[in-house]
Amino acid sequence: TCSRPTIRRSAVPSGTPVGERHPILPFEELRTTHALRMSTSVEGPVVKALLDAVLVDVGGTLVMQSPPGPPADGLEVELRADALADLQWMNESVRLGAVTNTAMMDEAQVRQLLEPSGISAVLEVVVTSTDVGVEKPDPKPLLVALERMELDDPERVLYIGDAPDDEE
Repeated sequence: TCSRPTIRRSAVPSGTPVGERHPILPFEELRTTHALRMSTSVEGPVVKALLDAVLVDVGGTLVMQSPPGPPADGLEVELRADALADLQWMNESVRLGAVTNTAMMDEAQVRQLLEPSGISAVLEVVVTSTDVGVEKPDPKPLLVALERMELDDPERVLYIGDAPDDEE
């Protein structure tokens, strides 16, 4: 079974104790808020004023989680409901990237896997644990994504993930 994706501002440590950071929200609450904001013409400027970018996890958040360790050439992408539409909506206001733990896939392989779904086209960067040598919850993959996007304020980045490790 897949856990429900959650969102949290600033998954990158900023010196603030975890318990005092922004609250974790169910992904469905983000979608409900998204539906409410779609009725107002100021949503883009408001979101842009709060955030520079949104980083998302891939497996379990954008696509259904694959079993651990399958060969990369045997994987098939099954998008979560409205994942592409949500990314396209967010991309109207902020820059998007993906940070994902993979057993053996690098950025090019993840992009190739996501390409037919249209998701790869809206992601400015894709950072994998294979590319950087460590898995989340280590902050290095998130920091590499920020560096590649030339962003220097982690507090202006929202990370969306589905695993308890994504909260750290």
